[in-house]
Amino acid sequence: MPATTRSVPIPYTVPRRGALAVMTLDPVASLSYLPDDPMIAEMCAKLVNKDYVVYVTDGYNQPFNPNLPDQLHIVEFLVHGRPPAVDALCITSSMNIPMYNAHTDPPSWWSHPNSEPRLPLQCASVRSPGIPWPECYLSPFIATRVRCPTLISNDVQDPITHFLDIPEQLRHDECMREDVASWRRNLSRRENEREVEEDIRQRHLPEPLSDVDPWEEEEEEEDENFALPRVGLTEEDFDWGYQGPVPVFMTLYRNADSLYHPEAIPPLPASPTLAVTFHHDLSRVQMLHNPLEFFEEEDKIREIASVCRLRQQHCVIENAYDLAEPEQSDPRKPPSLYFDETIGRLRKNVLRNLNLNLPTLPKMSMFSARGKSGRKD
Repeated sequence: MPATTRSVPIPYTVPRRGALAVMTLDPVASLSYLPDDPMIAEMCAKLVNKDYVVYVTDGYNQPFNPNLPDQLHIVEFLVHGRPPAVDALCITSSMNIPMYNAHTDPPSWWSHPNSEPRLPLQCASVRSPGIPWPECYLSPFIATRVRCPTLISNDVQDPITHFLDIPEQLRHDECMREDVASWRRNLSRRENEREVEEDIRQRHLPEPLSDVDPWEEEEEEEDENFALPRVGLTEEDFDWGYQGPVPVFMTLYRNADSLYHPEAIPPLPASPTLAVTFHHDLSRVQMLHNPLEFFEEEDKIREIASVCRLRQQHCVIENAYDLAEPEQSDPRKPPSLYFDETIGRLRKNVLRNLNLNLPTLPKMSMFSARGKSGRKD
């Protein structure tokens, strides 16, 4: 009888590059850089963190080091529908690539306007070559950088249901490089147009009168009949508040500059990177969530961090006045009231966004080394 072959689980790192993974924000781990504070766990427990389907890129291009506690990744969100074009951000509707859906016939939405059509990316999956959601796209600008614990799993514990093989990964990377290069050209062109416009504006400014001191800072009234020649730009291109949907798109594309701007290479995070967890089984995802919801969760975590930092500052002042002399205890009221009001205002903002109902903010003396018992009456 022939010897039976025993299948051996294939190990890989989580998440695997080139795979579609499910990402969930970890608020407690994201705020681990802050000192221990019971309010952090209390407020993080009230957060609702959703699952988001992302494509794991190789943005950092760093070798895997199993000795590091965390690994950094750049992930692209899988979005339903073509990402919008925003002229104010120099992002066009062609800066994306579709994903193949096995249940949808090849429709016209695969082609990109004013560009050559891009064939959808097909997953090298045993179950299905397509994702379970129709009309989904990947964009290099709807992305974020995250960190996750160093974890090695296998195809039995965490099966990978959808991933791109090497040719499709290379095609994805090439499309993303083309889009980023086109975006940088648009930024450069926009900057040149602004410089030309400013130069024209300066050359057409009226000469200052002789009896007016040129060193005095006075506002010059513009002639209503005077019009500067335009170079293809309008005020709407610069006034983002004038266009209704632009603030929403600003949130959607909020990481474009930090990830791909020429001055941001290498992409070093300016603030502590958010911590997330991953798994690869897309069959456990009931619905595809909007990436805007992820950025809203990120903003809530930033607000919690702001409150905790103010609590730490308040604690330092409490400790300083605990060590002060009795005759110096009277001046402690103004800074104490100031921090109480500031913390209360930020806390109300956090509670309003999180829709929480927490008890009254405890006094900062609970974090003091001496506490109330160490104060001098």
